[in-house]
Amino acid sequence: MIETKQDEATVQRLSGQDIEGLRETWRGMAGDCFMQSPDWRLNSWFDYHQEQRGVRDRELTMLAVRSATGEPLGISAWYRQSKWGLPWWKLPGGGQVCSDHTRIACRDDECELVGRKLAEWFVVESRKNWDLATPIEIEGHRDDSPEWEAFFQTLLDNGWYRDTVAIEGAWRMELPSSWNEYLNQLHYSRRRKAKKATKLLDQKNVQHHVTRDEEGVRFWWPEFVRLHQLRRTQVGDPGCFADPRFERFLKRAVLGFASFDQAWFSVVTFDERPLAILLMFDSGQTTSMYQSGIDTELLNLEPGHIVNAATIRHAIEIGKQQFDFLRGDEPYKAGWLAQRVPLYRTYLFPPGAAGWGMTTALWLRRRFKRNVGPQTIDQHTHPLKTEAQDDHEP
Repeated sequence: MIETKQDEATVQRLSGQDIEGLRETWRGMAGDCFMQSPDWRLNSWFDYHQEQRGVRDRELTMLAVRSATGEPLGISAWYRQSKWGLPWWKLPGGGQVCSDHTRIACRDDECELVGRKLAEWFVVESRKNWDLATPIEIEGHRDDSPEWEAFFQTLLDNGWYRDTVAIEGAWRMELPSSWNEYLNQLHYSRRRKAKKATKLLDQKNVQHHVTRDEEGVRFWWPEFVRLHQLRRTQVGDPGCFADPRFERFLKRAVLGFASFDQAWFSVVTFDERPLAILLMFDSGQTTSMYQSGIDTELLNLEPGHIVNAATIRHAIEIGKQQFDFLRGDEPYKAGWLAQRVPLYRTYLFPPGAAGWGMTTALWLRRRFKRNVGPQTIDQHTHPLKTEAQDDHEP
């Protein structure tokens, strides 16, 4: 156990046995986003990140913040991966996995303490390796998370440098109590399309299927992958399922969530042929759309409108209160009344010339590319403060 400066809480590095014993506690701290649960974060590590190039020692570092009585207050998982010649600390679930609303799993009343204690752990850890700076990358976080605010501020107070950029936002909407109420809130043109979609669903040759069990997930999985890849390859993108590691991760995660009745496919068929499929996850009162696939040979039927209307209507009917389209600034999301939730990626560099140099280089790179968007660089007296848009690596 690593003792931090104050005695009200300690940071413990967990063993594999400890992790299994804390899974239920972690799930309870995950909040209203399935991507914060151990079933998502740990699966992404074991099935995807662990086999990526540059991952140090193929080792996952699990940290728990405990109270003075040993009660778990917060849990987080980290791994190290080489980038730009440095061994970065990262959270499982980033990159192609594309996790949103990234948080540290913690008790609601102890988030600031958990963020501060974890930051203190990284301060101590960085001082063990003065010859090799180990930066930290946090991807997909919001700007209203108290644990990240405390985490960032504690590192800044210890001389670290911070570089934060906006990335594509998540899009979330509040759902009313009835489908008719929702239709009345839509703009005229979108309301017309939604009504047209529901009329089509009343025809015998167009049907909406919801499958929540593991058997149903396995049945629809090949078609879901095929439709998703079909759409991506037609725009010159290899698609995420071209990487077998990603498919292995996602399929196992979906089956795991389906066993808890928290993952489901929303499928629209035309003459028994899959027209569009949405992969959905439930977390409390929120349902989230992670990925989609549509038959691009039947675009004249507007499959996107049909499957979105059917899925939103189903979410309202089962009593969900929020619908989250997750990350991506596609214009159609606003048309369905979703509001943008800003997301950010933050780099944190330890004190010293290397940290200052990397932070400055990132700022200069964006400045030369003339991007526009929110960006901050912090470290007590750092001279560079500006605004720039995200410069995401492929």
